[in-house]
Amino acid sequence: MKQHMRFIATLGVCFLALNTTTHAQQVKADTGGIAIAGSVASSTIIIGIPLEKVDELLREAKRPLEDLTVQQRENIALLKEKLDLNEHKVRATLGILGENNIPLERLIDKLIEIAENFKALQEGWPQTVVVRGVLSKTDPHVFTLNADAQRAIERGDLAKADALLADVKRLEPNAKNAAEASARRGEIALTRLRYGEAATHFASAAAALPKTAYEDQRISYLKKEASALYKQRDELGDNDALLSARSRAPRG
Repeated sequence: MKQHMRFIATLGVCFLALNTTTHAQQVKADTGGIAIAGSVASSTIIIGIPLEKVDELLREAKRPLEDLTVQQRENIALLKEKLDLNEHKVRATLGILGENNIPLERLIDKLIEIAENFKALQEGWPQTVVVRGVLSKTDPHVFTLNADAQRAIERGDLAKADALLADVKRLEPNAKNAAEASARRGEIALTRLRYGEAATHFASAAAALPKTAYEDQRISYLKKEASALYKQRDELGDNDALLSARSRAPRG
């Protein structure tokens, strides 16, 4: 029962923090980033590209770079600089926006969200493999799958990275590493704006961990699940998402 109440409390704090962030009046950007003052719909957005031109890039996202106009190529180069992403990730970001039919007034908001998620995907990527509790590089197949997934992300190929991490989860003998593979798939789904899918992966990551040995990490994954479910409700009006979070709360 204590674990259940702890999860519900965590869920509430998580939603409050997200709600506060969503309604913040100002977002401060790092040097070279994007700054937004006030709401996205009515703000002055410092990216150097009119929203209409960003929308135009979405429609051309799948065309080869050489088939784009000089102005379109220059705009992609500017997005690379402002978002601090390579060209592959910028093109992937535009493709994700196009696939999700983001309204014009929300383009910048989602552009930043995807860019930040791309950066988070690269942080703390496992460089070694743990086999039966021993830190090692002796499982070359799983190690190679992780490395290939990382390279796929660098190329902006999130579908390929997700498929590779599914294999990592299936083949990884260590519960902690298998859970991490599921969590990575959750981060990829967030980057693709697939919030319900992300929640499922974070829930899977939490379920893969022994409750006693990795309780803090398990709670962290449950918080990410709750955050993804909140986004699912916020973006799609899916009120059942919150009920789903509560129904999967751990029981004491």
